Amino acid sequence: MSNKFAYFAGGCFWCITPLFKIQDGVIDVRSGYSGGDEPNPSYEEVKSQKTGHRETIKIEYDETKILYEFLLR
Repeated sequence: MSNKFAYFAGGCFWCITPLFKIQDGVIDVRSGYSGGDEPNPSYEEVKSQKTGHRETIKIEYDETKILYEFLLR
């Protein structure tokens, strides 16, 4: 198996996580935050857009079953 990782950020991770989880070749999807200056921000802090963070998902996928370019679409 040849696992790779892709990170997408900017929007609501609750909205996009299910779309990736159903794709054949996607192994795992984890949500979190990227960027920002506040260490260990809460969801409410990030949602308020005062920390500089963006909601982010980390996708682990098998590149023999799904291509990065497909994830971008």
